[in-house]
Amino acid sequence: MAQNLRRIEPLVFDDDNWLKFKREWDVYSKARLSDKSKKFGNRAPYCLLNQQVPVLRLYLDGRSDLRPDFRLNRQTLTYLINTLREDRDHGWGQDLEILVFIFWLASATSYRVVCRAFDMPRSTVHMIVHKVSKMLLHIKHKVIHFPSFEELEEISTGFANLAGSPVFGSVAGSIDGCHIRIKPPSADSMCYLNRKLFYSIQLQALCDHRGKYLDIFVGYPGSVHDSRVLRNSPIYLKALYPPERYHILGDGGFPCLSHPISLITPYREPLQNASQRRFNFHHAKARSIIERSFGCLKTRWRSLFFKDLEVKPEFAPEVITCCTILHNICITNGDITEPEEGQLDGDDLDDLQLKGFTIRSGKKRLPFTFKDVMGLEVDDLQNFVSKGSQTEDIINVLLGHVKDGYKFNEEQALTYKDQHYTCDPELSDQSFCLVYVVDASTVQFTDDQLIAKLKIIRQRISNKGIPQVVVMTKVDEACPLVKTDLRKVYTSKKIKEKMELCSAKVGVPLTNIFPVKNYHDEIDTEDDIDVLILKALEQIVQLADDRLVDSE
Repeated sequence: MAQNLRRIEPLVFDDDNWLKFKREWDVYSKARLSDKSKKFGNRAPYCLLNQQVPVLRLYLDGRSDLRPDFRLNRQTLTYLINTLREDRDHGWGQDLEILVFIFWLASATSYRVVCRAFDMPRSTVHMIVHKVSKMLLHIKHKVIHFPSFEELEEISTGFANLAGSPVFGSVAGSIDGCHIRIKPPSADSMCYLNRKLFYSIQLQALCDHRGKYLDIFVGYPGSVHDSRVLRNSPIYLKALYPPERYHILGDGGFPCLSHPISLITPYREPLQNASQRRFNFHHAKARSIIERSFGCLKTRWRSLFFKDLEVKPEFAPEVITCCTILHNICITNGDITEPEEGQLDGDDLDDLQLKGFTIRSGKKRLPFTFKDVMGLEVDDLQNFVSKGSQTEDIINVLLGHVKDGYKFNEEQALTYKDQHYTCDPELSDQSFCLVYVVDASTVQFTDDQLIAKLKIIRQRISNKGIPQVVVMTKVDEACPLVKTDLRKVYTSKKIKEKMELCSAKVGVPLTNIFPVKNYHDEIDTEDDIDVLILKALEQIVQLADDRLVDSE
């Protein structure tokens, strides 16, 4: 009987074969349970397939849609199981392990919920997750790899089509970084606090024109800049890709390089002519495939999107790598998941949504909150297109009328009828200091449109007594003297001129403008950089506290 059962392949039953299998399985399972009980005691039921578990019935009936629970179609899941299956005596055991692992990734639930869904101990779920992740990592080199020369021709043609320009016919990939939320580690937690003020580790990925990953590099803490992650990745250190005469596309967070790898980034603002604007337009169209890829990754494997990844920091890179492997397997099998509305790359999503961020000191939260809003941009008047935040939205955020989670709309401001609008905000909903972030190296090129928007905001909140502050960044790029010695920032004539110009354009008093240097590719923290940043933070908190006292 047992030998006959082992020859039955799952997922290919017709109605007659299925009824026959069920009768044979019932007889066989009773015999196995009796044998197993002698060896395993009370754990015997978990060594057999429990047909009463709903999620398993979906898989076993051979007909049900698996996407709602496993985020894969049946063909892809069968391919995955056949790829990972080993020649083992307990047959269905490994299939069950793979189903548990996929369900855990796809459902964004804890081990406790998964153990209830599959009717097995929590410790067994923990063991299965670690075991299957090792199985997937074992096939990584077969799934994530650089293309052959024949495939490279197809990729370059694909990027030219994405860009809508033959100029991009020598592009071999698009690269970007993505922040994956994690629970704060007990040690060195501040290293994992990123610029958006949540704890994360970084996934750097290079993809082709279809969004399939060609290379990944996972594990750097969230506080590390994209350019530093790149410079420490194997693809850069060993000049692994792209081949000669081919290029990679990256966003403005990366340096433009010709050696050791060829990396093309967009022209920096302010743009000088129509040719640069046209290049940036086609560049963005081609490069956006990597952002779409991250969106698909997080839409399918919701453990990476909906909440902090509930594993230890040292295990998180393995889980993320497994998700990228499964992502490629899905694309290979034509199992494509479109990013759900609003589910962009993590960085882009945070740029579009209003969210409050706090800072921890040990186990306690410091008594203030930062609220990050979408930045102001120059409108496209020629095509009648609004860009960046609406000034009315920023004013409403300051006055406490906008709830966290509101997605900024470039075309229309929030109205009182919207579910994210608060008609009668509490004191705790309001903001008590408005901080502008201005690039010192380009402040002189600030567009008149932006100045006009800032003036509207300043006039609307002037009678509220809300202090306004400018954090002037990249002072090292604005003055060679300061780049050599950051301590000369307040003695530099160029920086003083920049501050005076900024005060005139933005309308903020000179005493409320604080020059700082950004962390970029530094390996360790530096006291001179920290002093400027913390001094600015201290003054911002003090101004906000004074305004709060006046309000009370």
